Amino acid sequence: SEHCDFLILYQPQETNQLSIVLRDEDHGINYRTNEVILAAAESSRITLPAATPFGNEGEPMWILPQSQDPNLLYLGFSAERIPFGIFARPFHFRLLSVEGPGDFFAWQAAEFGELNVKMNTRDGLGEADTTTPIIGSHEHFNWGFTTSGVYRVTFQVDGRRVGESTNLVSA
Repeated sequence: SEHCDFLILYQPQETNQLSIVLRDEDHGINYRTNEVILAAAESSRITLPAATPFGNEGEPMWILPQSQDPNLLYLGFSAERIPFGIFARPFHFRLLSVEGPGDFFAWQAAEFGELNVKMNTRDGLGEADTTTPIIGSHEHFNWGFTTSGVYRVTFQVDGRRVGESTNLVSA
């Protein structure tokens, strides 16, 4: 039920200058992402209505919402700790792989009930499974899972420094 973000860190003195950590915003702690387990409570389970891109009407889905609910994990992407003036454009935060028993989605609710789906394993993985957090900001998404169970989700971030022609890429 914490407020957590996948936080991009820039550490120019490190071999991998860009990295991703999980930031527990409520307690001010960064965790290595390969040492964290995040849980969607059973109370995050809903029954899908008709006409969604996530499955058939009546099927279950576990959703961590983009709006904070004190009983559920509140999860986002963050570039808040990146200094201004170092990177030439927003970062690309890519979904590389998902291992699990069902499909994974990340989306935001837009105006007039529209859905802005950023990540969707149902249609395969590719360049479209990306979000672009703006330097100095963070954003929250709905995170959806079509089946209960354990999922291993792998992300990678890249960014281009001002004046350079190649990207820095996280592990």
